[in-house]
Order: sequence, then C-alpha cells, then structure tokens
Amino acid sequence: MKIRALICDFDGTLNNSFGKGIERIGRLCRRRNIPFGKEQYKKLVGAWGLPGAKLLEVALGISEDDAKKFYSDWELIDEIALSPLIHGAQEALQFNVENEVVNTLLTSRNRDDLVHVLKETGILHQFKILQTLQDSPFRKPDPRVFDYTFEQLTREYGIAREECVFVGDTFADIQAGTKAGIRTLVVLT
Repeated sequence: MKIRALICDFDGTLNNSFGKGIERIGRLCRRRNIPFGKEQYKKLVGAWGLPGAKLLEVALGISEDDAKKFYSDWELIDEIALSPLIHGAQEALQFNVENEVVNTLLTSRNRDDLVHVLKETGILHQFKILQTLQDSPFRKPDPRVFDYTFEQLTREYGIAREECVFVGDTFADIQAGTKAGIRTLVVLT
C-alpha cells in the first residue's frame, strides 16, 4: 500500500533536543538546589517522551507544582536558544511534500511553544496537521494518542491509518505505534 501520510514525533525525531534538554535541566537544577547526578540522568532517559512537567516530576522527584514552574523556565530557555533540527530533517519533510505525502506532527509539547519553534526553524509550513498536548487527553504509549491525527487525516485528506507511517525515537513511541496498528519506524538520535 502506498504511504500517504507521515506522523512524526518532534523531540529526538526532528528536533535534536535531548542533549540540550539534559544540559538545561541540569543548569536549572543547580539554580534550584535540586540534586542532579547519575541517578536523575538515568531517570530522565527512562522517562524521556513524557510531557515536560510530568517528565521533571518523575525524573527529579519534585512536586507537580514545582515541576510546572520548572518546565515553564525550561520552555523560556528553549524559546531563546532553540535546539537544532536533526541533520536532514528539513530535506526529508520537503521530499514528502514533493511526493504528496502529508506531514503531520504528534507531540506532547504545548501548542504555543511548538508553533514558535517550528516557525523559528522554518519548518511550520511543512505540516498539514499538528497534534499537541492540548489536542488529546492520551499520551504515548497509549495507542489512542493517534485518534486526533487519524480523525483529521480521514476528514481532510481521505487517508486511512493503513496509509500512514509513524516515526519516533523512544520505547513509548514503538509501543504506541505498534498497538495502534501503524507501520512504525524508530530513529536512534
């Protein structure tokens, strides 16, 4: 069957955010006198892919309120100093556009933050559908996380789930895509 749509995770798949993210979390931990060592690093790696505030709460062992404040500060740093795109990401998205493959983005980032990053990196125009934290109550690895995107693809483009490929970079991505019955590719960035 022909591939008609790409559903793509953002962080780690298109945006090289992991290294910068860990560095920024460490810096913010030092400012807040929150322990940040091998144990916290290992927990961050294991929980990477969770929505930002939840990631911080789980990995750093801080309260939900503190995690939300911490995440807000992290987003501000990201707005000022963007993480670079993965090498070849722009070209791959453009290749899809030229070959009539609909690019969609599925992320647990906040919509405003995501749109800012996509504009600044020059790739917003490559996507027909953006699914963010605000669009679905479900999170990976729950396969229902794809429901919003599938509904949009079907309604706007007549594209069925069997005509989609999902690209992610975490174990939760693999689980979600596989459980949802989508051809799933994993990139190791």
